[in-house]
Amino acid sequence: MHVPLLDVDGCVLQVEENLPPKSPIEFQKIRSDRIEREAFYIDKFRDYLFSKDLMARLDAKKFSIQKALGEGNWSGNQTTRYRQPGP
Repeated sequence: MHVPLLDVDGCVLQVEENLPPKSPIEFQKIRSDRIEREAFYIDKFRDYLFSKDLMARLDAKKFSIQKALGEGNWSGNQTTRYRQPGP
């Protein structure tokens, strides 16, 4: 029995009962598809964690530079922005 479900990205997921595969080739295909799907989502999650960590590091660096330059109000709400001179 297959029950279609929508994944976050709109793909249709299949929920299957534990039926034995019809052939060893079918079993290998199902297994390789599952492994490929898992690897795809693990890579996406790893990319998400890395980009989130990168953003946190860049924000901390920005805060340090602004503090060293004496810019902004450090209550966390406002920062003073300076215009760069034009050509």
